[in-house]
Amino acid sequence: MNSRGICLVIEDDLDIRELLVLILSGMDFEVRAASTGAAGIRAARALDPTLIT
Repeated sequence: MNSRGICLVIEDDLDIRELLVLILSGMDFEVRAASTGAAGIRAARALDPTLIT
């Protein structure tokens, strides 16, 4: 299966973050998650994601 690209989920609520990861993974994205804005910015710079939520 081919990935649609990297999706970065930035969400401080664990339940919502896990739900988004589950949904986006099911849509063939390679999903990375961050729990804070600062961590999300660092991840976005490092990963160059296709999609950020």
